[in-house]
Amino acid sequence: MKKQMIFLPIFSAIALAACSSDPGDSTNATDSSTTSDSSDETITMAITADIPDLNPQGASERMSGSIKFHVFETLVAPDENMDLQPLLAESYEQLDDLTWEFKLKEGISFHDGEPFNAEAVKTNFDRVLDPDIASPMFAQFNVIDEVEVIDDYTVHFITGEPFQSLPNNLSHFGGAIISPKAIEDAENGDHNLDLDPVGTGPFVFESWTQGESINFEKNEDYWGDAVDFDALTYLIVPEQSTRIAMLDTGEVDIIDDIEPVNTGQIDAMDDASLVAVESMRSNYIGFNLDVEPLDDERVRQAFAHAIDRDTLVTGFYGEYGSKATVQLAIISSVITLILTFLNTTLNVPENFLPKQGLKMDLQRRSG
Repeated sequence: MKKQMIFLPIFSAIALAACSSDPGDSTNATDSSTTSDSSDETITMAITADIPDLNPQGASERMSGSIKFHVFETLVAPDENMDLQPLLAESYEQLDDLTWEFKLKEGISFHDGEPFNAEAVKTNFDRVLDPDIASPMFAQFNVIDEVEVIDDYTVHFITGEPFQSLPNNLSHFGGAIISPKAIEDAENGDHNLDLDPVGTGPFVFESWTQGESINFEKNEDYWGDAVDFDALTYLIVPEQSTRIAMLDTGEVDIIDDIEPVNTGQIDAMDDASLVAVESMRSNYIGFNLDVEPLDDERVRQAFAHAIDRDTLVTGFYGEYGSKATVQLAIISSVITLILTFLNTTLNVPENFLPKQGLKMDLQRRSG
């Protein structure tokens, strides 16, 4: 199998597409030795750190969400152009300012055999919105006042105020649908949702040796398009140099989070490919506006003028990053506010910061 690397913060689900035998699925993804009828094929990926849990209503961080999406699915999901498409839903529409109707696909089962239906959807969102659960995903969905079951395969999401971004929020992994039986068993103390995920996705959870590996098996009864391999393993390998070496020796098929300075090592490998894709991630410097002198807008403006963003981007990301021009990543389809960045017309005196007691040399720069 041709080895490859996934670079920068992207969903690890791309690793699945990259290993497809369909040449239309990915560029430079596989070689002729990769075929869909190979037996007992396991894809192994080395990642930087273990994850906090396997509960979609639990911890919220990038790698955790990527891994959870192998087991769980949402009502809608973005396609390669970041346009939302129905997934577990058959269709959806906004009925009025406060009501969204979702028609659900029929004939889908959870990994434990429970049927996917409107009651399952309601059970999940009732749980994530339950203050006693205190889910970290609460903020994603707290605009929802009620989930109403209309029939076995129709649900209404009723919001407390108009919220055009509800479908986008439902595509977040926090909106993934857990087996209602697993939820019931968890409430009775007979199931641990953090350690034993049960969803509708293309992979079934097999085992998790914390700090070492996470293992999944192909869901033979998956309702959608089957994947072209039998198992998926994540190895926790914190050291970047070790991950690179494992890729070079064939111990793993995919590695993640490689610094731009080290990409040349991947390019130099005869049987490896560097895959770089646009990310929705934005890195930024945040200020605590409640403390002096950062509560003064002029101080923040002076900082903005002093920061050479071009040099920072080049230094950290090389050719794999770009300077932000809006608040959200430019490939996002949900940008509603365009920010005007600072320019040299701002009235910030050259010696303003020293007067504030900050010992630094600042050079005014345009944004």
